Amino acid sequence: MFENILTTISNHLEAYLKNRLGSDHETPVLINRLTNQDGSSTLANVNAVIISLVNIQQENLVSSSGNQGGNRPIHLNLYVLFSACFTTRYLDSFKYLSAVLSFFQANPVLNHSNCPDLDATISKLTFEIENLDTASVSQLWGVMGAKHMPFVLYKIRMVAVNEMTGGGENLFSSFK
Repeated sequence: MFENILTTISNHLEAYLKNRLGSDHETPVLINRLTNQDGSSTLANVNAVIISLVNIQQENLVSSSGNQGGNRPIHLNLYVLFSACFTTRYLDSFKYLSAVLSFFQANPVLNHSNCPDLDATISKLTFEIENLDTASVSQLWGVMGAKHMPFVLYKIRMVAVNEMTGGGENLFSSFK
């Protein structure tokens, strides 16, 4: 499910960037981590917007009424980092980051009417900028193991996961 969400976002963002900026980059948007497990950079000679999943949290404010018995879906918030990594022209980082912000300003919600390739098990994705203070920014980049670069962190709200929608498996079904 998460790979489908990130791929859908990446495809739509890439099309928007190419249309808006007339990008001649073969791949201006990549889904990737910023560092390898050994701490080495994955960004050598990269000129792209990098999408990284930073965190997943359960949304606890969703009402659980209406689903009597059985497994209730869990609602997740995904924290996704959009890093503008342009090693050859640093100023391009700001141009692309501005375009990322414009994309989500124009598309604060992705649903099946404006994003037909959205996974059928997901009704919508809502995007909100996650504001970080200076200490939180420092901690984020420290945990990521990467050097700071221009970025924006979005919270993608209310991704529902349950057994019936294919978002999870019932691990005990084979024991019935």
